[in-house]
Amino acid sequence: MAGTDNFMFLKNRSLALFILLFFFSMATACSNKAALQPSVHTPSPPAFVQDDFRKVREEISRGNFNKAEKLLSGMKEKPESYYFYGVIERGRGNYKKSAGYFQKALVVDPNNFSAKKFLAYDYFYDENMTEAEKIFLGLLKVKADDCEVCYGIALTCYRLGKMKEAHDFAEKAMNLELALKNPDAEHEMDGIRNQGRLVLLQNIIDKKDKEKVITLARRDLEARKSDPQMLSEYAILMYDYGETEQSRKIIEDSLKKADQNQLYVLHRVYGEFWEMEKEYANAEKEYKTASQLAPVPGDVMSAIELAALYLQYGGSLTFQDKFDQAEKTLKKTLDYVKILRNMGNQEAADENLANYYTSMAQLEVERNRLDKADVYLKKAEEIQKTKLGSFIIADLVVVRASWFNKQGEYKKALNILTNLLHTSPKSMDEIYFAIAGEYCLMKDGADALKCIRKSIALNGNRRRIEVAVAKNRDFDFIRNLEEYKKLVK
Repeated sequence: MAGTDNFMFLKNRSLALFILLFFFSMATACSNKAALQPSVHTPSPPAFVQDDFRKVREEISRGNFNKAEKLLSGMKEKPESYYFYGVIERGRGNYKKSAGYFQKALVVDPNNFSAKKFLAYDYFYDENMTEAEKIFLGLLKVKADDCEVCYGIALTCYRLGKMKEAHDFAEKAMNLELALKNPDAEHEMDGIRNQGRLVLLQNIIDKKDKEKVITLARRDLEARKSDPQMLSEYAILMYDYGETEQSRKIIEDSLKKADQNQLYVLHRVYGEFWEMEKEYANAEKEYKTASQLAPVPGDVMSAIELAALYLQYGGSLTFQDKFDQAEKTLKKTLDYVKILRNMGNQEAADENLANYYTSMAQLEVERNRLDKADVYLKKAEEIQKTKLGSFIIADLVVVRASWFNKQGEYKKALNILTNLLHTSPKSMDEIYFAIAGEYCLMKDGADALKCIRKSIALNGNRRRIEVAVAKNRDFDFIRNLEEYKKLVK
């Protein structure tokens, strides 16, 4: 199908996909929840939080919510406890429960700016956009130059379809952030160090301002040079902006200088690079090396990363028709699903289980075993419906469309992909490209080219599209058209 091996919903935004503490995370998204999930870095606490809670903060920063909760329960309850219970429940994906704790914190201090801000994000994550927008706008009256509030309004307006407001507030937030001399000291939320905001900016800010977005990404990288995650985010952003060779050079230079602890992440990033280039044998090699270097999961985040790694590794094997090896590799994801449940992060466990079923469905579609693929798809769809709320797994929709295509039901595939545009705004460039593939299968060159134009307008990376079209036979209908060649020139 047009789409299953063309996008990186599960695969290439994986380190930003899942958790958990504060601010964005578009994914895409890579959204996909990748751009809308909170980040894993520890924010500085509001002024009312004391150092008594240092160990609690440390456990939260590692994603160890059960340990953090146990520490809190052993302490004498203070007003500040509500704040940390709110953070823990947010990390678990229990946004209503988290909101309840922040509301209690506001009973203690009704004017606390931080608690109101965190409450607004809880409403946002819980899809209560109207209430989130109301609180954010109220906070804006108190502090008009708070860039996290402006980013929050931009995201909320984006989800509400208020594109002009979303653009204006995203631009304002970006310029406010660029003006900060010391972002970490001046802001208490960790959105300032989160790729999610960059994904939002990539999707909504005019291409003429792309250098500003790159500046923010470079600033993130400079702030944490030793963090391979920052390098990963920067390299992928540069790739998304069409700077393919620069992206590759960043990764290769870093591999030469990396210490043993960094090699695991860097080999994985290089695998993602090759996957975007559709060089699956090279991607397999890098993922295999990363899996050999991978640490024993000691916290939630490492378990999530390892689950995602085996999904990527298995995907690279699937698209080389190494089906038995791919199936064996994908099953390793289940080990980390179990670990995540034992660590108390049920939402991350459910997401990864759904992602496993989706990847297995993709494998069975490639094998032409459509009955088995349907069984896996239904399992993933049930988890999404009953466990993940309004969160849409974009890859699940893409693979279901592929399943329809194998049966010649192109209009059904087109319909579900078109609907995805309204539920996964972060990945619209990728979705438009998938829709273009459907039009190609339907021999509708005009609409296919129209969707490719929209994809290019949103992403700007012509090479990414050229590579995908060149290596996917579903695009045979337009590949040699002069109009298409001009588009990707």
